[in-house]
Amino acid sequence: MPLIFQDKKDKFSFAIWQITENLSFFLDKIDLFKSEQKEIEKLKNKRLMEWLASRYLVSLIEAKNQRSACLKDKYGKPYLHDSKKKISISHSGVYMAASISDFSTGIDIQMVSDKINKIKTKFLSKAELEICSNDIIKLNRYWTAKEALYKAYGKKGLNFIDDISVEPFVEQKNYLKSTGAVFKNKNTFDYNICSRNIQEAILTIAIEK
Repeated sequence: MPLIFQDKKDKFSFAIWQITENLSFFLDKIDLFKSEQKEIEKLKNKRLMEWLASRYLVSLIEAKNQRSACLKDKYGKPYLHDSKKKISISHSGVYMAASISDFSTGIDIQMVSDKINKIKTKFLSKAELEICSNDIIKLNRYWTAKEALYKAYGKKGLNFIDDISVEPFVEQKNYLKSTGAVFKNKNTFDYNICSRNIQEAILTIAIEK
């Protein structure tokens, strides 16, 4: 069972799965709701595998006798039907990640790539560019942080440079921690950020303060 990492914090729980199974493994493990069955009719191959793996991973973290249906709101953000828990899902390469919290949460996992250097000016402010410079790990970490904040906010229409900010990371107990904010419609939404390397990927989670 390739559950490669799992942790539980004060405000959230998360896990990472490395997909090596076939479709039948996940189909056998999950009792799908009618609403979910309708959704997967549109999916094929890799997208179907990611969908099934993510729902299975959420059910493992949720740890209930009967899993909750995992649906999407009008903005495309996943949520658990008949549950007050907030969730977020991410995938990159063979990795699937999910988080569950009592607060708004966003999770992002990305395979480390030097291609990020080519697009850094499209998502980092001047101050953030000075912090990251040409450091590929920092650039990838800031990208995952902004993606996590975008997901935690949960609505469309954010500009990654002007509307999302990430403070410098500080190492604390096997994690790199920071804070971030989303600025929209004259409102400020503040989040705690937690990040760490997972094999050849970077995982970052944002939790509403």
